[in-house]
Amino acid sequence: MKKLIIIFILASLVSLLIYKITFNNQKRLVVLGDSYCEGITEYGGKIKNYNNQFKDYFKKNNILEQYDDYYCKRNTSINDLKLILDQNKKINNKNILNIINQADYVTISIGSDELKRLSYITRNDINEMLNDYKEILNIIIKNSNAKVFVIGIDDSNNGILNEFNKRLDKFCQNRGYFFIKYKKNNNDIFDTIIKNI
Repeated sequence: MKKLIIIFILASLVSLLIYKITFNNQKRLVVLGDSYCEGITEYGGKIKNYNNQFKDYFKKNNILEQYDDYYCKRNTSINDLKLILDQNKKINNKNILNIINQADYVTISIGSDELKRLSYITRNDINEMLNDYKEILNIIIKNSNAKVFVIGIDDSNNGILNEFNKRLDKFCQNRGYFFIKYKKNNNDIFDTIIKNI
C-alpha cells in the first residue's frame, strides 16, 4: 500500500510538472493592421498570409493560447488604429490595451490601404503617417512587453515610400521592435518572424 501511495504521489508530481511546462509555454498573438494584415491581395482575393502561418505554427506546436485578429481589417488607416488604441476600444468585452498587454507577440502591418487611396503621395502625407505610426508603437510599448513585428509597406519603385520604410525601420530599431521589409512572398515574412521568436 505504501508503494502505491508513493507511485501515486510521483505520478501526480510528474503530471503537475508537465502541466506547468506546457501551460507556461502557451503564447498569445495579436495582429493589427489593414488588408495586407488580413491576407487580402491587391486584386481583392484572400490568401493565407504570414499571420495565418504564425498562428498555424503555434497551433502545430501546441503552444497557441489565444489569437486576436479583431483589429486586422480592410481599409483601416494608421490614424484609425491610433484612435482605437487611444480610446482603448473594447473587443469582445475586453479593452484592446488589455489584450495587447497580455500578448506575447504583436504583428502590425498598416498603411498600404491608405496609400492606395492617395492619387499622389507627398512628403507631408508620409510625415503625418509616420508620426501616427510612431504614436501607435509608443502606445504598444507602454502597455506591453510583447515582441513586436512591424511589416513595412510596399515601396516598389517609390522613393518617398522607401524613405518611409527606412525611417520606420530606424524607429523600430531604437525601440527594440523587429522591422520586416515588405515582401510579396508571405513565406519570407513568416520565416523572418520565426527566426526572431
